[in-house]
This record gives sequence, C-alpha cells and structure tokens, in this order.
Amino acid sequence: MHILLTNDDGYEAEGIRKLYAALSQIACVTIVAPNANKSAIGHGITIFKDIMTKKISEGIFAVDGTPADCVRLALNCLVKEKIDLVVAGINHGPNLGFDVFYSGTAAAAREASIRGIPSIAVSVCDPKDPRFDNACIFMQRLVQRHADLPLHPDVFLNVNVPNCEMIKGIEVTRLSRKHYHDSFSDRGDGKYCFGFGLWKDDFDPGTDIASIVKKKISISPLGLDMTCPVTIQFADEIKESILRL
Repeated sequence: MHILLTNDDGYEAEGIRKLYAALSQIACVTIVAPNANKSAIGHGITIFKDIMTKKISEGIFAVDGTPADCVRLALNCLVKEKIDLVVAGINHGPNLGFDVFYSGTAAAAREASIRGIPSIAVSVCDPKDPRFDNACIFMQRLVQRHADLPLHPDVFLNVNVPNCEMIKGIEVTRLSRKHYHDSFSDRGDGKYCFGFGLWKDDFDPGTDIASIVKKKISISPLGLDMTCPVTIQFADEIKESILRL
C-alpha cells in the first residue's frame, strides 16, 4: 500500500513526523505537505501564481501552497507511483463540528476524495500540548483495516482523538453544531487581529464533541454530496413558486 501523507501544520510539524514513522512500519509513505503552517486555510487552491516545491529528502516534499495544493501536486506531478490512500494529519488540535469547513487538514482529505482516492483526516484534540501516540496507534490499525474494508471514494473519514492517556472506546459520530464567538482587536491604521472563543458546544448524544468528552475516538464519515435531504424536500414543497419566478 502506498500512502500520501499531508497536513496543514507544515511538513516539519511533530504530528506529521510521528504519523510518518508509524505508518511507514506498515506501508510505503510519501509526504507532500506545506512548507509552513497553513492552519484554517480551508479548501483554497493556488491559481494566480506559481507554486514552489522543494524535495527535502527521498519521499518528502515541501510545498509553498495550501493542503489542497499538496494533494493535487502529489497526484499530478510529484508522486509517480499509484496512491492508494491519503491521510491528512495528525492535526495539532481538534477538527470538530464546523471546524471541518475551515480546516486545511479536512480539505486535504476532501480533495483526495474528489479525486476518487480514499482518505482520512486525523486530529488530536489539544493544540497546546497534543499527545500523538494514541492517534498513531489507532491510525496504524485503521489503515490496516482499510485493506480489508476499503473506504468509499466519495466519503472521507474525519477522525478526532481525545488528548488523554486512556482511550475509552471508538464511536461513529455526526458533526456537532460547534460555534465560535468572533473577536477582532483594532490595531489602528485599518489593521485588525482576529481571535475567537468557543461560545456554544453541542453535547448531544451521537455528536463528535460528545464522543471526545467521553474520552472516545470520534469517526465522522463525511460525504462529497452536500445536498441536504431537508433542502430537497423544501425545494419540492416550493417548486411551483420557484417555477413562477
């Protein structure tokens, strides 16, 4: 099995280095990751300038671009061998609930899924003092299971690992409705510094946050089709009005 490993914290980040060591024990692994921290950059791609790449060593490339750029470049230019699985992480901090819309880590996994390649995003839920060992052990097992139970290419897994010594289980979860309170510091001369604080957590049973609170690993299957069944039902109900517009 050949795994493409990427992230949004940069190719020198501790999380990706430890995951590289762990996955290299069971598969061939290539790193194509940003040359600097690209956290919260979302699913942006570079289209108006050249993307600089640098071969750091055999099988490790640094890219002056976004996590999604890394996946695209790896598949089209940098890696000649067939990629069987893309893993993004280990992210230094959680990607729970609405985080997945901002996360470069989730975007890298999503980009692979768009390209028809099974993918997993993995995060550890403490950005200040993350423990990566449990996440590395779990990812080894999950990747090995992938060989027996292949992931659907239109679905990627968003994995969050609690930052604790003893993991109490694994749950398949839905995304929570996690909200942040935006705050901006006025620095003068039209300059603002962005900061945020969490103002609402969704602890409902079955959510990713509820799983983490219970010290369980959360696995949320996320699909490329973002069409909501409720939206389709609503459209059917008002289609006569729409057609008269």
